[in-house]
Amino acid sequence: MKRIRDYKHKKGYSVFENKDKELVAKIKAIKPRVKIEIGSVINLCLSGDCEVISYINENELLIYSKEYNFHEVYQLENEPEYLRNEHLQLINDTFSVEDYFLSNFGVIYCDNKAVVGLDNLMPDNQFNTKKAYDEVSLASLKYVTINVFQSSNSFKFEYSNYYESVGCFFDENGNYVNRDYNLNLEEFKPISLAEFKKIKIDEYIKNVSKILPDELYHIEGADIWSSESVTYKLSIKTKVYELEKEFNLHFVAKQKQGKSCEDNVVSKESLINVLKSKIEEGVSLK
Repeated sequence: MKRIRDYKHKKGYSVFENKDKELVAKIKAIKPRVKIEIGSVINLCLSGDCEVISYINENELLIYSKEYNFHEVYQLENEPEYLRNEHLQLINDTFSVEDYFLSNFGVIYCDNKAVVGLDNLMPDNQFNTKKAYDEVSLASLKYVTINVFQSSNSFKFEYSNYYESVGCFFDENGNYVNRDYNLNLEEFKPISLAEFKKIKIDEYIKNVSKILPDELYHIEGADIWSSESVTYKLSIKTKVYELEKEFNLHFVAKQKQGKSCEDNVVSKESLINVLKSKIEEGVSLK
């Protein structure tokens, strides 16, 4: 991804290149209004849709709010900003960032999380039917996270899907404008979901391998292994409609020392292979 510059109209926003040149051309083809004409309609935050009645002078317009049934004066010094925002609104009503974000940036990751797309999850608001262009993707950034933890008596591999807010929209040049506070794209790197999953599984297995002896006893038909002095038990939990999964290998000191008659002697690779297989089957990244 290529950062072009700071976005001059909003502090804390960055402009990123749109690699789809055909889409860029379509966005640039949407022409802005150059002037607010008498008889046209403008939308104001507090007054709603207003009809332009007349020019009072070179600096002011008389407008009428149909929704609230009153006249008011509109200062023409605000016209350039209004027309620019109106143009951006039209662009982002025509082309939704959600539809193009993933194809432009791909799956990207940083540390324990990967961005896998944008979804428009904003519920309809009966009191505000017009959504501002810079809110087009608010509360819709989809993450996949994989965390690997070690405590005094367990190793955890946690997987979850979740959403966070993000501000992202197309500018008049067809490029992406992104709010850095919500998502600092420069911190992220491209990756495939399969590679992201493998990196985190390998990290987990590496940590587990360090504490396992070369030889273990396995209770047949159960996810339980033991050494001469420690018992290892694998538990799997699914939470929130399968959006979260936890694989936890517990290890506790055995109360009874030695091998029982039901135990089979296996190598530590046998336990590791079971862990890898269950995680790979149980974690579906999408």
